[in-house]
Amino acid sequence: MLSYVFGKSKNKRGWLRVVEACMAIIILIGFVMIIMNKAEVKETNMQQRANDLVLKIEKDNVIRQEILNLNCDDLDCGNIILDYDYAFSIEDLVTPKSCEGGMEKPLNKEIFASSIIIASSENYKKFTLYIWE
Repeated sequence: MLSYVFGKSKNKRGWLRVVEACMAIIILIGFVMIIMNKAEVKETNMQQRANDLVLKIEKDNVIRQEILNLNCDDLDCGNIILDYDYAFSIEDLVTPKSCEGGMEKPLNKEIFASSIIIASSENYKKFTLYIWE
């Protein structure tokens, strides 16, 4: 069969172009897959960072107590001080009230969120942290 394709056939250049086109497609697909993989790693890293920051808040008893004692009637959580400059929201799950604090969320960036439920015997609050690059 190969002798037929490359031997006596007059279309050697045609077969060479088919092989070149296949190689070009394989290289192009490989390039696209590398680019997509880098974007996925970046997204995973930002989501992991958001989860890590929320876990720090969950383990910090002072911030937990501030969140539980917060009155969400104000719509502003300005008196809670976090060590990083991101936006957050607190939702009171007993009464349907919520408030926001921290920096204002940017409109032109991809935002990653992570949430936890902070509870005591009387209060249940949902803390959501919003981060971006």
